[in-house]
Amino acid sequence: ARILEGEGIRGVFFVTSGMVLPASPIWEHRAFRLVTDPKGRQALLRQVRSRLGALEEQALVWALKSLARPDVCDAILADAEGEAPGLTVETAELYPTRELLRAVRSRGHEIAAHGTSHRMRHTLSAAEFREELDRAKDRLEEILGERICSFSFPFNGWLLGDEAVCLDAGYEVVATVDGGRLGRRDDLLRVPRRTVHRLHDRATAFRKLVCEETGPVGPAPSTRA
Repeated sequence: ARILEGEGIRGVFFVTSGMVLPASPIWEHRAFRLVTDPKGRQALLRQVRSRLGALEEQALVWALKSLARPDVCDAILADAEGEAPGLTVETAELYPTRELLRAVRSRGHEIAAHGTSHRMRHTLSAAEFREELDRAKDRLEEILGERICSFSFPFNGWLLGDEAVCLDAGYEVVATVDGGRLGRRDDLLRVPRRTVHRLHDRATAFRKLVCEETGPVGPAPSTRA
């Protein structure tokens, strides 16, 4: 928010509702905690291979993200954590508070939905996908006291027809992470979005990212980050 405001830009912050404190660590951060510990990594490797087949050790998190259904992913993580106890994730250091979201919103930025548990779309059933949409919307609306109308797909994963599901769930804007510029006549259910990460923490790097797709940044533009 600080960099955006310094550039005169109003941002849209896509929030995974299951990561708003108080919250338990989502599958992704549990997996990364395991792979950064030697004992945890070997435990996770055994559990992944026993359920998903032979995989390269470097592909552990990718396998959980791309190959495992949510129930299988959670079972793998629980068993691996049982083999390597004590590997905790400090959510207080990673996740936003309700108060932070309200503060960001009060400064003119938009808070939008990014699912409930940050799962790849193709690992979810149709019913699970709709539940992710509904639960994320409901929680963020309860926190902010206003309607949430924008959503972005975690990992840019989507299936044909998902835009209609999002629209039926009450979202008016749906963002991908496909590159490109948004024109006045473009479909708001397929809005291009650029990934912003820690490499863009400096204003110069962020400005370069924005200009790659939009051209020179003018006075007080509005973009989606």
